Amino acid sequence: MMPAGRMQASDLLQDWVDDEKMLRHALAVEGVMRYCAKQEGCDPITVRKWGLTGLLHDFDYQEYPEEHCRKSEEIMREAGYDEDFIRAIVSHGYMVYTDVKPETPMEKALYAVDGMTELITAVVLAQPGKNIADTELSDIMEKFHDLSFAPYINRDVTEKAAELLGWPVERIAEVTLAGLKTVPYEAGLAGEDEEDE
Repeated sequence: MMPAGRMQASDLLQDWVDDEKMLRHALAVEGVMRYCAKQEGCDPITVRKWGLTGLLHDFDYQEYPEEHCRKSEEIMREAGYDEDFIRAIVSHGYMVYTDVKPETPMEKALYAVDGMTELITAVVLAQPGKNIADTELSDIMEKFHDLSFAPYINRDVTEKAAELLGWPVERIAEVTLAGLKTVPYEAGLAGEDEEDE
């Protein structure tokens, strides 16, 4: 099964995560994944599925950082989730937490946009206005190559994702930026003034 609806998926997320930064990241990746699915020409049910993989991809991390992806696999399998849904979430940890290689378009997309979403978020929040509307692709690529900026983000994973997709890294950044611009408030990237209104 998949979550019966987004509310059920959101409840699962909030059962395991109470860290505000992590919740914003989940919402950000959900938005980007929905954008990616639409770019792929997916039907509405598939768009929803891609979005929910993004929403839930890190739900085990706060409680089980050492067992990340493997713990979510266990929890979702016990709950009866679809294997393709579970595999997408497990495979986003490829090369770091798991040896499950992303193979389907949904898996490759999640693998690609997770770290790039983190990088773009860091870039936006380092800018004076903290507004993604002011962020350019060139800003992101400059920081991608600056290994002293947000060093916790694994650039090797993004480069591997680019290889799997047959894309340049710049294309991943472009797609992720476009996806994030569809959910600026949810991702906490709408700027200080807008968020205070």
